[in-house]
Amino acid sequence: MKKKLAISGFSIETEKMKIGEELGQFILSHIDIAELEGSVLCIATKLFSLAESRLLKISDVSSKKDLIIQESDVYLGEIEYGCHLSIKEGLLLPSAGIDESNSPNGDYILYPKDPKKSLIQLYEFLENELSLELSNSGIKKNPSFGLLMVDSHTKPLRRGVVGAAVCGKGFSPIEDHVGQLDLFGRELKMTRINVADALAQTGVFLMGEGNDQTPLVLLKAPRVKFGECDWDELWSIPLKEDLYRPLLEKSMKTDV
Repeated sequence: MKKKLAISGFSIETEKMKIGEELGQFILSHIDIAELEGSVLCIATKLFSLAESRLLKISDVSSKKDLIIQESDVYLGEIEYGCHLSIKEGLLLPSAGIDESNSPNGDYILYPKDPKKSLIQLYEFLENELSLELSNSGIKKNPSFGLLMVDSHTKPLRRGVVGAAVCGKGFSPIEDHVGQLDLFGRELKMTRINVADALAQTGVFLMGEGNDQTPLVLLKAPRVKFGECDWDELWSIPLKEDLYRPLLEKSMKTDV
């Protein structure tokens, strides 16, 4: 029987990150930079938020609903259990991702102001550090690695949370099978595999959700294609083209 290589990886226990601490240096203090080569590093969204001091004292917020609306890319309305549903960075999230768990002072933690920009800046920093490491080791090549900013979210009709990719860089987020043949020789018309979210789910599972203190996960995935690509073009679907838009409009009874 032919066996295929699977995703492997490990979580990395860290110190508690300080508010305003520089994220690149924080990561370097907890990983061996050489291990990045050929790997995808999953990073909890909260680390970016803490680095950017994206926290608000609960006592300074007069209305959480107004804050959620302000932080949402698209606000869909109030739903069950006193929650508010929104679209944020291409994800369907309760409360625009605003969270109180693992907050140093019990504040609201907001999403990074510009997640894509923050991730690109971090990637360029780590790419330079890895280039220096490879050069000092006598290896002449451009680094091949990926970064994923990940968060947990709920899915309709399922209990519990799973991981999702907020944004990424350094590898293709989609594995396109359109035009390939199925087991019976028929051509696939629509099949694309969401590599980014598949890796994010593994990463968030290894991170844990409580006091694990493992906000970094390093993954090896043989099928990942490293290199530059346009994540927005490959990955994102405009809301007006999304398969579930009619369901959202009907259930939320609001103009999305």
